Amino acid sequence: MATTYCYKPLSPEPGTIRLIRLFKSPPTDPIRCELFEASLQDDDGITYQAVSYTWGSNAVTESITVEEEHTKGRRTSPMLNVTTNLHTALRYIRSRDIDLVLWIDAICIDQGSLQEKSCQIGQMKLVYEKAEEVLIWLGHGSDENVEAAMDAMCRLHDEARTDRKAWRDPTKRPEIAGLVFRRQFANVPGSTFQQHVDAFKELLARPWFKRVWVIQEVASARSATVLFGSRSAPAAIFALMPSFLGVKVDSHTQAVLDILPGHSRQESWWNQRRDLLYLLKMFASSQTSEPRDRIYALLGISSDASDTNVFSPDYEISLKELLQKTLSFFLFGSAQSLSAQDKIDFPTRSLTGLTHYADDPKRLASEMLQWSVKTRHDSTTSKILSHHGFDMDRCLLYDLIESGGYDEVIEHHFLHGEVDLTLIYRNWETLLQVALRKKDVKTTKLLLEKAGIRIDAERLETLKLNVMKRSIPPVSVLMGWNEGDTIPGHGRQLDPTFLEAMGVPTKAPRLLRKEVRTPYAENEVDALLSSAARKDDVNELSRVIHGGVNPCNYRDAWGGTLLSLAAREGSLSVVRFILDEMGERFDVNAKDCDGRTALSFAAEGGYLGVVKLLAEHGADRAAKDNSGKRIVDWLEDSAGKKDWRFSGETWGSHLADWRASLYGSEIAL
Repeated sequence: MATTYCYKPLSPEPGTIRLIRLFKSPPTDPIRCELFEASLQDDDGITYQAVSYTWGSNAVTESITVEEEHTKGRRTSPMLNVTTNLHTALRYIRSRDIDLVLWIDAICIDQGSLQEKSCQIGQMKLVYEKAEEVLIWLGHGSDENVEAAMDAMCRLHDEARTDRKAWRDPTKRPEIAGLVFRRQFANVPGSTFQQHVDAFKELLARPWFKRVWVIQEVASARSATVLFGSRSAPAAIFALMPSFLGVKVDSHTQAVLDILPGHSRQESWWNQRRDLLYLLKMFASSQTSEPRDRIYALLGISSDASDTNVFSPDYEISLKELLQKTLSFFLFGSAQSLSAQDKIDFPTRSLTGLTHYADDPKRLASEMLQWSVKTRHDSTTSKILSHHGFDMDRCLLYDLIESGGYDEVIEHHFLHGEVDLTLIYRNWETLLQVALRKKDVKTTKLLLEKAGIRIDAERLETLKLNVMKRSIPPVSVLMGWNEGDTIPGHGRQLDPTFLEAMGVPTKAPRLLRKEVRTPYAENEVDALLSSAARKDDVNELSRVIHGGVNPCNYRDAWGGTLLSLAAREGSLSVVRFILDEMGERFDVNAKDCDGRTALSFAAEGGYLGVVKLLAEHGADRAAKDNSGKRIVDWLEDSAGKKDWRFSGETWGSHLADWRASLYGSEIAL
């Protein structure tokens, strides 16, 4: 009984690989070969061809013989199991007359060693760069039209290169080939031409074009030949055929054709942008049996992650850990594991979710910063701010003051950024008001000084005393000012608008709806409505409405509706009451000034009951906010949160089911 081949560990020297010598033999003979070590560092090393193919089924149902020579001249012939598709490829590639030296991933890498696999995959780009030629195996078949199409490509190539002087100029080759094509097909019957079109479409539909690893393999190749059964054609001519035949190609397949060796590679997107984030977006529909390969297969050809010291393949970590490392790379430029002392954490992100930032990478840092501030991941916040600077939007500044502990960041922004003290933020508060509520003396002082009010030592003590003894003292109490007073050291009067923004009551209270008579004071209406929504108190909300208040007119500081407020708080009863009792008067898809809808707030909070209820009442599941963020992105953000509906367990495991119920077949969008 034949023994099974056992791999010997490779030399630890950098650039060491295995190669296979495929012994010459008639087509019907069993496949025989030998494996030996070689070095990519040796410029005068052995020449070889690299094979690019699809594994097909993972079932290893075929075997090949590996000849081994041991000490004292003893030889053995153990068997190595391979997939059916690879076995077929070897039969067609094998020569009758000469031995071939090849590199084939499934044979030349010990697939049972995660350590070797990680190391070898990290240098695959170099393997394909050093190869004399890359053989692209598309498969085999008995379709005569496909074979005829392959033969036509060969004839086209042979005739086009007869003018050797002109053919030496790569920029002229597409034009030369086009002229030859038109001449060769000038008198071809329409039915025959259509057969060529259909045959080429069949070739493009081969699984090879969807495999993620082929991207790196052909992008690194100096020269390549496309193989179908016993037929072959130069890859450079193959890439031109869609334009010659008038074949429409999907964006993914076209991106692969663009990077085949030849002039098309130099003229395509390949020479414009190929950072990892962009490549992940370009080849998002690629297929692989190993999810981690969707990232690892693109590292070597990316412009920013090809250095293994920055980002290296590691099959000993989980997909979740890899996604965290990838997010770290996009934020900080390095995917190396962070030490436990760093205490850096990120929200769960799918690979599809990450690719949405390809067109606006800065948005990723901005959203991660907002998440880290809101969830009090202070180490993450500090690292993002130190890496990306202190530029932030006004809502984030409010969150930093609300969270506390970011004195250095806030002070830096006050010194170098724009701060509008009159802007109203969440809960109808200005920055000064939230600083006072938090009893933040330092920020209060900074804000007053930003307004031109210099706080000397004596006044600072008064300020400290008043801030600490009152929860929300108005400015007039703090500093002893009234409307019409002159600001000390500033030389101007406090006008009503400025005082109102600073929290001092004025004679211009805001009305929710002036034409309605209610038993409530005009400045109580918003507070009553928001209180009922926050507490999920339907009875209180009903009393306010029956008192003559129209809740449809409620708007928060960002222009959000009462429905959005209830959704943000997870107030399921109030949301149901609004939708059932006032659904015709409420726009379920109303957006605030940031483009947020009630559904996005419910998704952000992880309130699945509210999400489902809104979806059932026509909430737009495809809605995006002003930054381009979708409902499913907010769902992914909240996947780590806890929800009492699942007895305190994290509901991240339920995310796929909820995405399916919301999006159906559109889950991947």
